[in-house]
Amino acid sequence: SKDPMASTIKYMAGAAALYAISTQAPFSNIGIFASTRRAADSTMLVLYKTAAGTGRAAWYSSTTIFLMVAPVLFIMDTSEAIDPKAAAGAAIPPPISAT
Repeated sequence: SKDPMASTIKYMAGAAALYAISTQAPFSNIGIFASTRRAADSTMLVLYKTAAGTGRAAWYSSTTIFLMVAPVLFIMDTSEAIDPKAAAGAAIPPPISAT
């Protein structure tokens, strides 16, 4: 029963070390290092663009919801407000007749 998080961390550490080695002068001309580095660059670019697009979509949707829902809630709240005189009159129970 291996811990999946530990194995993921080890894998990512190995990938980071390989990426760092691939930038060094003697290794930069070796094909496998160059292709690995290009793949890592492409992956990071896709992840960055995805995160940026997701954040932008979340911003647009939350702003739109706020601008459309907040006025409706305000109008509903003010239209259902209780008149203070009506509330005072409603608080007094009707007299009980003793018949």
